[in-house]
Amino acid sequence: MRTLLILLFVITLPLSSAAQDDSALQPGAWALQFQITENFTLSDFQGSVVSVKYHSSAKSAWRAGLGMDFYSRSDTRSDIDAGVSVPVLSDEFTRTAAELALQYVRYANPDARVVFLFGGGPFFGFDNRAVDRDSGNGSTSVQEFDRWSVGISGIAGVEWLVASRIGIHAEYGFAYEY
Repeated sequence: MRTLLILLFVITLPLSSAAQDDSALQPGAWALQFQITENFTLSDFQGSVVSVKYHSSAKSAWRAGLGMDFYSRSDTRSDIDAGVSVPVLSDEFTRTAAELALQYVRYANPDARVVFLFGGGPFFGFDNRAVDRDSGNGSTSVQEFDRWSVGISGIAGVEWLVASRIGIHAEYGFAYEY
């Protein structure tokens, strides 16, 4: 990770002298947010499939992130004990989840190259999990769990404006979920 940050710094250093006439922190500016992980792989930001930011002024912005997860797994197994076949066991597991996070972000010094930011906002989530189990001897069971969540999150960090339309930032966050 440190190598990635150093490489990004070296690549973007010549861009840092670019004029800020068309700055990313101007009112009406939009940003698509993502993170770059190991081996230059793009990954989600803020736990989301997509995260966007809209600047309502030079000192404030709104972030929205939508996260979704779909997962399905099917297992079938048969045990053989001392030459006697035990019934076939079959499990099917599915998960469907979604989360929407909204945050208000405030910039303390929007005219600087390195900008301090803080903010927070609500998030809402839904998670459904289902397990369908067939024991092989005629008995089946279905278990389904629904989970709704609501919470509040907060952030504090810095954003480095390496070019007029590119910012790299680091932030610490917390969340309280009910």
